[in-house]
Amino acid sequence: MNRRREVSPIEGQVNTKLVRQGWAIVKGRLLCPGCDARRRAFAEDGGKSKVEKAGKTGVLRAPSREMLREINQMLDVVYNVDAGRYRGAETDVTVAEAIGNGCLFGWVAEERRRAFGDSGENDEMQVTKVDLGALAKRVEAALADRRARQCEIEKAAAAIRQEGEALAQLFGEVQRAMGKLDTLAKSVLPRGAK
Repeated sequence: MNRRREVSPIEGQVNTKLVRQGWAIVKGRLLCPGCDARRRAFAEDGGKSKVEKAGKTGVLRAPSREMLREINQMLDVVYNVDAGRYRGAETDVTVAEAIGNGCLFGWVAEERRRAFGDSGENDEMQVTKVDLGALAKRVEAALADRRARQCEIEKAAAAIRQEGEALAQLFGEVQRAMGKLDTLAKSVLPRGAK
């Protein structure tokens, strides 16, 4: 009966063999050779991302004149100048998406601030603020009502506690009186009649 014992590898031995094959252990995690190469390349670049490498010229994208015209035309339609906010559910993002052609919502926000005003809110946000204000008032009133009821309940509980203490004291007096009565009855009765 030659039974094979199951051999469990020792983690240190496995890690040593994997490191010899090009794997790396970083902060207790095992990294494959490809991941380790990317990590080292990122560290050698001083932590610069691919986006930063690609944009070495330092020139930011800007909207063309045609794009600015489209943004202004769209803002004329969807922005309520009198109220100082977007109509309906419109936002800088929805305007940029509606224009398309690579329009960024930051461009829309910048043009809105320049030509229409600082507020990027819309009618739905305003309605939601009003609804939340009303809800906050209702919750505050309910909390005040609950506190008042809790105070009444605590007063009633204190009164019941005092009544209970008074009854317990009265019951103790009754028991003492009954004890005295028993003692008197025993002293008055003849000895054999007990």
